[in-house]
Amino acid sequence: KLRGLSLLQPFKRDTLSATQLQHNVNEDFFKDYTEQDASDDTLLYTTLGLLEPGTDLLNVYRALYSEQVAGYYDSETREMYVVQGSGFNGTERMTYAHEFTHTLQDQHYDMRGRLNITDEYCREHGEYCSAVTALMEGDAVSSEQEWFYTYGSEADRRQVQDFYGTYESPVYDASPEFIKQDLLFPYQQGFEFVQTLYDQGGWQAVDAAYGNPPVSTEQILHPALYPQEVPLDVPEPELKASLGSDWRLAGEGSLGEWYTTLLLSAGWDSSWRLTVKDAAEAAAGWGGDHYLLYQKINDPAMFAFVIEWKWDTLEDANQFWKALTDMGKNRWGTPLRESSMDVRWEYQDGSQVSMHYTQQGTRWVIASNQTVLNQIAGIIK
Repeated sequence: KLRGLSLLQPFKRDTLSATQLQHNVNEDFFKDYTEQDASDDTLLYTTLGLLEPGTDLLNVYRALYSEQVAGYYDSETREMYVVQGSGFNGTERMTYAHEFTHTLQDQHYDMRGRLNITDEYCREHGEYCSAVTALMEGDAVSSEQEWFYTYGSEADRRQVQDFYGTYESPVYDASPEFIKQDLLFPYQQGFEFVQTLYDQGGWQAVDAAYGNPPVSTEQILHPALYPQEVPLDVPEPELKASLGSDWRLAGEGSLGEWYTTLLLSAGWDSSWRLTVKDAAEAAAGWGGDHYLLYQKINDPAMFAFVIEWKWDTLEDANQFWKALTDMGKNRWGTPLRESSMDVRWEYQDGSQVSMHYTQQGTRWVIASNQTVLNQIAGIIK
């Protein structure tokens, strides 16, 4: 009743113990996330400076989800679960309200069909899926809070307060900074996005967003830009022809405004980071981006990464250029060569870094060594 959506059909709902949750995380949550997927993501995140080399990314995810998940809705099986502690108390009841909202969303808006929230689609359209997931999670957080304030009993309130007063999350606390921030994004920024819609037109405005879903994290971060401002088209960098047939595509997509912010503010080495405020302001003029990551098939240590950004205005381009080069100097030290439009580094491991500025955008190239940089030199002129 609070959400304004009726239950259209029966569904399975159950509780899980913490042990059962850990089993499901290990066996089901990442069943379609292969070792190659994890290896490719590790290469991408270490190249971006977000993940410390040598990190076992898949185990980080498994441990984090085993600790952090209080309940979940499975859109594939259409089943809903709440992780139960010593009893079904205030925290479990809040979780139930949250996951029940996901059930209603799926029955009315079809997560996997109409909204395309599937592993396969999201591997290729990550920016869109991040935005829609933020809509869904923000909706569920809003619904659980409205339930809690409307129907939560005094015992519920006391139990929730006691839970958070003693809650510890050692796995989360020890996780890479960008993963911690990214885990919260759909709940925190998604909640703010949904609240903006709600303030404009109640649940009817939130419902309308499922018919015209957000397409970028920029729209989530700046609700005033939804739905008018869509990402600019950024042509794919010419990379494959320069490298040859003995290279494989290890990653392709868009960082979006959110990951561009994390790039500047959430490096695994804290000395590289800009402040969250400066990073967010520098990324706020994001117009679009496209990256490619290639790896040599018979020599995985050889890689080439290229990303191109477009910016809304010349002022936005200038602001990001300063932020990106400041982060680069924090990470790689004094440049080998620097001008107003180009910065070059040669790092101690032999990797080559090039940043190039134009009034239309920004290009960033990282190559594992000079040989690889020479192969792709044509695209950085």
